[in-house]
Amino acid sequence: LALCASLQRQLTELVSKFEAQELEITSLEARIKLLKDKDGGVAEQSGDDALIKGRILESGEETGAKRTEKGSDDTEEMVNVLT
Repeated sequence: LALCASLQRQLTELVSKFEAQELEITSLEARIKLLKDKDGGVAEQSGDDALIKGRILESGEETGAKRTEKGSDDTEEMVNVLT
């Protein structure tokens, strides 16, 4: 009988935790959607940070940054150099 009561208590705790996690996930998903919507509106207004927001460059347009090759161990070379 004690085992049954213990299992019921554990089940109740697990269900409670699960519901709390679902609520948090729903809240975070809503926040992500809000931030994406907000970010999309800003991206349309300003092209200054288009590279950060993932805007597709038109042909002939340069990115404005040079990157080092993968696998480089030189810390100085790893820094992005703005042109």
